[in-house]
Amino acid sequence: MTVVCRKEGYLDASSQLRSKFEGWTFGNVIFGGLVGVVVDAGSGAMHDYPQSVTLVLIPKEFASGRDRDQFFAERRAEIAKQSEEAAQQIQKRCQNQTDCASLAKKLESARDKRLAELDQQFALVRVKGE
Repeated sequence: MTVVCRKEGYLDASSQLRSKFEGWTFGNVIFGGLVGVVVDAGSGAMHDYPQSVTLVLIPKEFASGRDRDQFFAERRAEIAKQSEEAAQQIQKRCQNQTDCASLAKKLESARDKRLAELDQQFALVRVKGE
């Protein structure tokens, strides 16, 4: 399932939701936070759709280059923080070294993909007067 949010003056935001557990589930942490990932993994709840999704709408235009740069720096920092929290949970809870390494790689890949998408969005926005 794909969720798309649209608002005048903002770039569209979307997220794909999966109904079964995959390594990508940890990547979804980057889009919506770490809420219950480890608990869900243990209980089997990752096989269901999430009850809520958080998407950040990015303004198409910023008042200044400083505002734009600050906005994107905050988003990058949030992605890095959520990725690190998820990596710590994998290390803490994972039992099988091979599975742990695989999950960590998938998490890194998801983080890198999200950062690349953020760079693409950065290129789409404008600064007033430029």
